[in-house]
Amino acid sequence: MSRPGLQSVAEFMRHPGLSQSGITEFYTSVVGLPVLRSYPSIVMLWAGEDLAFELKYDTEPVSGGEATPDDAQYIPIFRTYDMDLTRERLSQAGYAPVWDHKDAVAHTFYVKGPDGLLTGFQYRNPGSTLAADVEALRRRNLGPVCLEGIDPMPDDLQYMSRIVLRSPDVSRTSRHLDDVFGFDRVAEEGDSAIHALGDTVVLEVAPGGSSRPAPADRNEVSGALLLRVHDLDDLVVDALDAGAVTVGEPIEFEGGVKIRYFALPCGAVVGFVQRGWAGDGVEDREAARRWAERAAGR
Repeated sequence: MSRPGLQSVAEFMRHPGLSQSGITEFYTSVVGLPVLRSYPSIVMLWAGEDLAFELKYDTEPVSGGEATPDDAQYIPIFRTYDMDLTRERLSQAGYAPVWDHKDAVAHTFYVKGPDGLLTGFQYRNPGSTLAADVEALRRRNLGPVCLEGIDPMPDDLQYMSRIVLRSPDVSRTSRHLDDVFGFDRVAEEGDSAIHALGDTVVLEVAPGGSSRPAPADRNEVSGALLLRVHDLDDLVVDALDAGAVTVGEPIEFEGGVKIRYFALPCGAVVGFVQRGWAGDGVEDREAARRWAERAAGR
């Protein structure tokens, strides 16, 4: 991402509904995401590297489920290096793939959780020249990332490496991401536009879905993408000057945490989060370490 102050993905947020019955267990015991911390209506899971996967149980379900990938606005995808093992352990837990696709670049399948939402798993061709794939392989060869006091990721999964955003107008949404937010378009895969969200994660804008009105509140959508930023106030001014549409009011928490949400032309929600000194989660400390290394030119 070329705009100063943008670092990388901080988290992917899901709104499964008010009931936690079986849902947290699906993401922890079946998918295999370790728990970072939890609150009465929020469970924060580790999605590998410095990424969080947030389950937010404070609103009624906003989705009746996703029958196919084309019905989903956002789908998080985890990078696997052993497709057979990933498929076997999910199937043994009762979650067989509901959609499976293989091409020259990747093999991807999706499962539907008890919340009716899709989660993807993808094996990328080791010969891929996409920068995020090259970096992922380099990091894998260095050994797994470990966070203090947190259980490791499953052996077959590396991290949440891709988020698919369905849009009926790929070109318009892609231009908006690039021009308004500075999410650089770095490649094309078929009819999809690929945008870099840091060194290791990409956003794939794929054809499908339907345009929706900009929501009045972030809780009106089933998922949202949050980018970790520095100098949030300046980035917000730049985005607004470039035509960004805000969602809800600015959010601030004690300790310097600031969040601002925006709507894309297709109605999907993205946000900027600046942690401040209250960003004391282990994934925040890992992100801070990486930001310091980048600033030092390492």
